[in-house]
Amino acid sequence: MSLVIEKNLWHKMLSIYKSYILGKNALGLIDQALISAGNFTVMVLLARQLHPHDFGVFTLIYTALLLANNIQTGLITQAHNVLAVTKKGREYNIYTTTTAVFQLAFILLAVLLGIIALALSSIFSPGINALVLSTICALVAWQAQEFVRRILYTEDRLCGVLLNDFVSYGGQIVLLVLLWLTSSLTSVTALYSLAVTSAAASVLGALQIRHAICSEISSAIVREIWDYGKWVAAGRIGYWMSVQIYVYITAVLVGPFAAGVIKAVQVILGPLNVPLIFLDTILPIRFSRALDTQGIAGFKRQIKLSFAATSPLLIMYCSLVAIFSTEILRLVYGPKYEQYGLTLALFALYYFVTYIGRIISSGLRAIRETKSFFTIFVSSTIMALIPGILLVLSLKVNGAILAMNLGYSLVDLFWFRKLVNAMRSHTLIQA
Repeated sequence: MSLVIEKNLWHKMLSIYKSYILGKNALGLIDQALISAGNFTVMVLLARQLHPHDFGVFTLIYTALLLANNIQTGLITQAHNVLAVTKKGREYNIYTTTTAVFQLAFILLAVLLGIIALALSSIFSPGINALVLSTICALVAWQAQEFVRRILYTEDRLCGVLLNDFVSYGGQIVLLVLLWLTSSLTSVTALYSLAVTSAAASVLGALQIRHAICSEISSAIVREIWDYGKWVAAGRIGYWMSVQIYVYITAVLVGPFAAGVIKAVQVILGPLNVPLIFLDTILPIRFSRALDTQGIAGFKRQIKLSFAATSPLLIMYCSLVAIFSTEILRLVYGPKYEQYGLTLALFALYYFVTYIGRIISSGLRAIRETKSFFTIFVSSTIMALIPGILLVLSLKVNGAILAMNLGYSLVDLFWFRKLVNAMRSHTLIQA
């Protein structure tokens, strides 16, 4: 009997692997590989070129840009991925147009905040004006490009996504390598490169999704997007508070260079972002469809198979990085960061902890149990903050990574309990 069960499980895992790596999903993985390659190129070249202090400052800016993208995903594009995927024709066009207006308002708010920051820097620190202005340009262009690519994901147009990201991230790689070869690569020129390539991809994306734009918007859809997205966005802000805030805490308590160290070791694990971001994009859609067509039983089955199919690969990668951490750092950066082998090993553990959370949270988003995201992150932050600060004070950079592991482990535990309760409630409703 056990042998039959093992064979059945193996066949199901093979089926999941095929669905992830063959056909259109293969294009999704290639797309995430391209994005990862672009980010890897940016960070490795800057880490090698800049002084650790300057690279730390760039890391703080880049982390803030990622926060803005996380809010965008939670508040706007994730709602479209999950709620608009089942809509057709005119209904879909109205939904997409309304979402686009919502996105435009968010970008205008970001520009306003950027202008305020530029005015303050002009008064108190004119020397960073170029850095602030390049950050504003990168923020606006990146937001626009990320919006159109997420719309393409909802429409399952992965060839279009790949083409769009080739313009953005492929162009980014070319520009950054040229800047590096001509010794012109700085934080400012890197941000402008991101802005230029993202803007070009945004123009292309506008043409790609023009069929989904109409002259009508709906206040009911605005409310639906807000009701769904506000909790996901709050959760992503909570995530930033529970984890990424340690980048800033470490920069304050240890020095800006420490933020650069954290980013330098994180870059080594960048290839993991290919499957992780892909899962984060695809799984809520897959789980939502399973729940809609197969009920709670199919929903549970998809979650279990997703874990079974992907966890061995994550364990193998993280283990290899932890074992050969010092050698890898020396190979990528030379002697500059080779003393942080233990830091890289701890970060490999952190990546596996976040991987678990991505699948659980994808299930919660698909089942529309998003209200708990913010409260769970805030609760985890409060519980881990004091121990986390003590870890940073005593163990410096390594303490920061341990604090991040602690904070996200608590998130995983709370999310798992919430998902189990939500599935139990759905089972009772169906019964």
